Amino acid sequence: MNIFIEALENKSRIKDQISMLLSNEVIKLAESDWHAKRRPRHCGLTIHTGMGCPYQCSYCYIYSMGFPKKISLYPLPTLGIIYAILSNPYFIPGRNGTFLAIGSITEPFHPRIIEYTISVIRDISNYLGNPTQVSTKAYLNKEHIDDIKNANPKISILYTITTINHSHILEPYAPSPQKRFESIKILTGKNIHTSLFIRPIIPGLTDLENQNILMQGIASNVKRVVYGSLRVNEDILARLSKTLNHRIISGILNRLGGQGIGKKQIYIYSTDIKKRLVKEAMELGYKIYPSACSANVDSTGVSCYMCRMGPCGDISKLPTINESDLLELMEYLGIKLGKVSVEIGDRMIGIILRKIDYKKYGYELRNIIKTISKRDVVIRSDINKNSESIW
Repeated sequence: MNIFIEALENKSRIKDQISMLLSNEVIKLAESDWHAKRRPRHCGLTIHTGMGCPYQCSYCYIYSMGFPKKISLYPLPTLGIIYAILSNPYFIPGRNGTFLAIGSITEPFHPRIIEYTISVIRDISNYLGNPTQVSTKAYLNKEHIDDIKNANPKISILYTITTINHSHILEPYAPSPQKRFESIKILTGKNIHTSLFIRPIIPGLTDLENQNILMQGIASNVKRVVYGSLRVNEDILARLSKTLNHRIISGILNRLGGQGIGKKQIYIYSTDIKKRLVKEAMELGYKIYPSACSANVDSTGVSCYMCRMGPCGDISKLPTINESDLLELMEYLGIKLGKVSVEIGDRMIGIILRKIDYKKYGYELRNIIKTISKRDVVIRSDINKNSESIW
């Protein structure tokens, strides 16, 4: 069967199945929930199992977004979250579906919500089957780690380590890096896909500790790492200024490239630092992931070439796509095929549609094809066709 149509019909079947297990009240709440509306990025859809975080890390972006310094359970039952995800018109279920990431606005394995988070991971695995990743700073004991593995043996775990020497200042209420490395050692011992998440890189701090962090990772049997940049606004900078010296703050400001500081969060320039840290990690035998979702790809055993950071994973495992599949999908969605043009390249798919179909179906079609094929997709209107090539 056509892999695109099969995924869409499977989504409908699963949604009907879940609806039979929920009350009308929960269904109504789920359909209006954030998970049902947000457009995923190519790196995935973030899933929230809680709101807010009590760790109060000085560099954290969530507090200037309005999230509290305390944690609360997400206000839906776990199957309600699954139904909300399935109600999202841009979500695609399955192994080659939308990447899912847990932990962007809360600590998902905090004691207050860990059981709920593990239940969500289990429900995602049982009902959806999507590649799933969790980022955390929490201490996990053997029992919780066994539960996580039972919920999804192919889960990708990212353990955030920004600093060891200054964690008591920058991460005052988070478990110590030593406790995190204890959990990492248990996770790797259980063959759970675990990576260091050295993020955010604080210039003049994280880069000076990189070797130490990596060596402690090796001692905990982890040899995978993701590096990530610092993003700041006036609130984050004010918090950092209370805990870091003037030299480090000046270094951050010098990497803003002349951009003014206001309420909007912006990434500082860190490409040069990343290259140096990556070189150090490679010399120690680490596997480097260019982004967090790349670790998710590796954990699940799929492949992806959706963005310039790819290919990630084994490129031979990219789904096989042919023109007839694409044309059949377009016809299924209601697009008239008379003036459709299709080109399939090594890592890109190009499509030209009539202007009316481009406006009505362009985003939806691109999202479906890009997500499932794991390739970049270019869709143009025939009014902009200036040459024989779609590219």
